[in-house]
Amino acid sequence: MYPEPGETYEATLKRSPFSTVEMVPFDQAVERSIEQLIGLQLSTSYSTPVRTPP
Repeated sequence: MYPEPGETYEATLKRSPFSTVEMVPFDQAVERSIEQLIGLQLSTSYSTPVRTPP
């Protein structure tokens, strides 16, 4: 199971060498078929059939 981080990503960036970060909003419309959505979901490590509890 993935452990919950102890700090926010903003706090992690502030103490890193990459602390100067510019956030730019970006919107993109994406159309996917049902088969593509299922494939994307099954390709993630937390929801593969092997790891999914019965």
